Amino acid sequence: MIQTIKLQELQIPENRRLFGAGATTHVLAWSETVPNYAGWSRCLHPAVKPSFTRDYRQGRITIHTCWSGVQDPRVQVWSGFDVALAYTTLHVPPTAPERYYVCQNLTVRPHRTLLIDLLNQRDLLRRGRVSYGYRSEPQPGNNGRNTPPRHWGNLVESAWIEEETDAYQLPSPVDIPPPPVRVWSNTAFNIITETHHDDQTKAGVLWTEKTWQVIWLRRPFVICGQPGANTQLLDRGYRLLEGVDDWTWDLEKDQYRRVRALVHCVHRLCNRYTPAELHEMNRPVVEHNRRHLIESFLSEGLPEIVWESTRTDTPGAAEVCEYLQRVYDAIRGEL
Repeated sequence: MIQTIKLQELQIPENRRLFGAGATTHVLAWSETVPNYAGWSRCLHPAVKPSFTRDYRQGRITIHTCWSGVQDPRVQVWSGFDVALAYTTLHVPPTAPERYYVCQNLTVRPHRTLLIDLLNQRDLLRRGRVSYGYRSEPQPGNNGRNTPPRHWGNLVESAWIEEETDAYQLPSPVDIPPPPVRVWSNTAFNIITETHHDDQTKAGVLWTEKTWQVIWLRRPFVICGQPGANTQLLDRGYRLLEGVDDWTWDLEKDQYRRVRALVHCVHRLCNRYTPAELHEMNRPVVEHNRRHLIESFLSEGLPEIVWESTRTDTPGAAEVCEYLQRVYDAIRGEL
């Protein structure tokens, strides 16, 4: 018997009954980047842990993740989960942009605060649209750090909430809200502040739904992320923001220098082109990137477990597999 369970459902004590009876179990954990069993075990309810651990050691459990740095034969890696997660049928209204960039920062992280500080120092905040967490509605567990520092004044806004959704919007919009397409439409490109911003001691760049959502919506971009976050996309066949003639800063290992160089890059763009010129220059870029994303996603396909007809699912796992199948069919229908 093959059964699937969503990682978060391992925190439900009653699910201990799923283990220890000889079944083969697939744990759907594509949203996680945990490198080893010690990390996975922290997701387990104490009542689930003993029987789960025995099954894992006996090779009856396969864990599915998105992180390419995992080195474990019991772990299968699929990097396409966030691509599917970001898929949307929304469109950015076709208007002539008046601002240069948009930069969203829903969750407060040090590299995002640093980026906004440096944009402020170069007097670039007034030339874009920047959001920083929630002002009136702090995110759970974020210790009230969502209030923008006073020295940014009114140049940084609270999170924009898009009311329009589509059939592929996830039921929990707090984590992945629909893109504020009306705000985006008034800007020429996106500054994407990715989740991961380390010195790449982990294997490979980790792109999340933040990057793929921008590509789905036909937007030019520059990423504030790990070393190589931009140029490694170029190596994968994507095109980068037209108008930038030097991307060497993207490989800088020092985080402060890398962010400072990105801000210098934005400053040069703002002094060299108008928002309308950047928008027009990048029309072929965004069409190429979206097409390339479709082809890459379909070429890799979904993991076999998603199509397995003999499996039994927990409610959460069934929901994930059904969602992925619907997204895959929608993307395939665009060819």
